[in-house]
Amino acid sequence: MITVEPDTVWFYLIPLLLYAEIHHRIWNLWSRYHKREPEIFADMPHRVGPGAKLPVLVCIKDANRYPISLENVAVHVVDREHRTLLLQKPYASLGISAPLWYEILLCDISHLTGRIKIDVTIIYADGRQKSCHNDNYKLTSHEPFEVFIDPQPRPRLNGWAFGDMHTHSHLTNDQVEFGAPFDVSCAMSRALELDFFAVADHSYDLDDRPDDYLINDPDIPKWRWLWDETGRMNNAHKDVVIIAGEELSVGNTKNRNVHQLIFNNRTFFAGSGDSAEKWFHTRPQHKIVDVVARLESTALSFAAHPIIDPPFVQKLLLRRGKWTDRDLRCAGLHGCQFWNGDKDHFLKIGLPKWIELLLHGHKIILIAGTDAHGNFNRYRQIGTPHLSMREGGGEIFGAAMTGVHVEGEFCLEGLLAGLRSGRVIVTDGPIAALSFASSASAERKMIGESVRAHSGEIHMDVCSSPSYGEICGLALIIGDIGRKKETRRQIDCPSGLFSLAKKAVLENCPQPGYVRLELCTHLKKQTFHCFTNPVYFD
Repeated sequence: MITVEPDTVWFYLIPLLLYAEIHHRIWNLWSRYHKREPEIFADMPHRVGPGAKLPVLVCIKDANRYPISLENVAVHVVDREHRTLLLQKPYASLGISAPLWYEILLCDISHLTGRIKIDVTIIYADGRQKSCHNDNYKLTSHEPFEVFIDPQPRPRLNGWAFGDMHTHSHLTNDQVEFGAPFDVSCAMSRALELDFFAVADHSYDLDDRPDDYLINDPDIPKWRWLWDETGRMNNAHKDVVIIAGEELSVGNTKNRNVHQLIFNNRTFFAGSGDSAEKWFHTRPQHKIVDVVARLESTALSFAAHPIIDPPFVQKLLLRRGKWTDRDLRCAGLHGCQFWNGDKDHFLKIGLPKWIELLLHGHKIILIAGTDAHGNFNRYRQIGTPHLSMREGGGEIFGAAMTGVHVEGEFCLEGLLAGLRSGRVIVTDGPIAALSFASSASAERKMIGESVRAHSGEIHMDVCSSPSYGEICGLALIIGDIGRKKETRRQIDCPSGLFSLAKKAVLENCPQPGYVRLELCTHLKKQTFHCFTNPVYFD
């Protein structure tokens, strides 16, 4: 009989977006989605670039509780009338009893293009033979996955690398959350044509024992393994770089729990204020300003989803809050992840808040990420505990990207240097970059850099593709910090273009101020966006 440790109940009294953990129950109460089987599910990237194979993840979790034998996996392309076999792998009654088992099946899709639907059939046995389509959860749709086989490469500009700045690995693993192993995220990155991803597992997971998330281990073996494994993988595979870090639960100026992304800092910060690991133990262990002051010189620090307002019950029971204006202006904070997967929220709330900070003279770097917990095509989560599950296309790995200009050879050190310098753009497809050449000097200043100039020339480079639509709007944004005002100068773009190089003369540069670019492209009913960080006038 499945029971829940006393402190574990704490999780379930709060309407969180819980991940698809179907075994935990409150006080053994009846649950609509509980099964005496391991979680069995498939996943795959939402997009595959030209020439790549389709990586299909087959994952079995918690088989140590409910052992099974795996018989067969079949991957089909489906439409209304036909099922075409793409790949089939027999497993000959492979016994699985590990907490986590997974395999990536690479499917040849060279004969396919455009939007397709993929169905994964998994046959297994636990005393009698069973099968499931795409997952074995009781309350999900089991619908085929939709994948875009892109005949065009992702838009590119020389020197720029693209990745997801907020993801979780399998080291985030507790009563209600888990993520994807590093090699899975690497395989998905290659299919998506991503160059890097940043792993930021929860601080309250990284201090657990590897075999028991209810017990903390003072030797922090999970934290040590994170560094060892990312180092090993970065040395072995140069095409996808992993940035190691943690998502720290930390106290804001109101002593409420918020999340801070800390990268490339070898010292571990403990933070469990909103972990719900112990009843009513919700006080943050650290303040944002204290953490920033203690960071190593190699580290980078960003506010994670800083203006997402937590639900009332989380505020009440977990002491959760959001970043205040004073927090966001903390000296030494490198930037903010205002784009957290949900583009509508970013455009309506995140972007105006970033602009407000810029107009008050704060050189805060804008980054984007998804907070993906192993979601590559769809997420599956518990809705109301014991009663419902939900699924959809949010928090999908690589859907919101950060672009970083890397000088010289692409590597971890160059990537971190580009982030630190603010040579950064954010996008969900098309890309734009700008530089500024002063009238008094031939030297160009890039995004993130500062210049003393009264006039000069703006150089703009823009790139899209038929898969992300033609350029429909390009705006040069001039920020006047003294007047606390931005001026939008629309750049003329002939119709039907997917790339563009433009120059514009800028006179009477605001002192102090900045200039940045906003780009949008349009494809049928979809609109894609790119925003650059500024070039600053000091």
